[in-house]
Amino acid sequence: MEKSLKRNNVTSPIVRGVIVSVCVSVVGVLLLALIHKMSNLSDSTIRIANQAIKTLSIFIGCFLALKGNYKRGYLKGIVVGALYNVLSYTIFSALSSSFGFGMGFVLDLLFGMIIGSICGILCANMKK
Repeated sequence: MEKSLKRNNVTSPIVRGVIVSVCVSVVGVLLLALIHKMSNLSDSTIRIANQAIKTLSIFIGCFLALKGNYKRGYLKGIVVGALYNVLSYTIFSALSSSFGFGMGFVLDLLFGMIIGSICGILCANMKK
């Protein structure tokens, strides 16, 4: 008698969501840089667009992380938001050759976790 065990793997959808959200963010920042080069955007417009790109990226990551398993959406959203911020900060710091962990990084991490929890709740309740 052979028993097939179906393992409830929580980490692989979260990792997939984080990777896709970082890719969306990289593409968004590249498009923003292209738009900035073609037009003269102000610094405040760039900051707002950057936050919009982060929020959209975290939302897409949460949507993918919760696909098929909508339990504890807020918690998965917090994890996606935190991992997204750490990974994207590392990538963009490496590209600019300037690593600095200060209060800006901590605030960005908290912002990502809050947005992640909100997006996780929204994505979990969209399918119900």
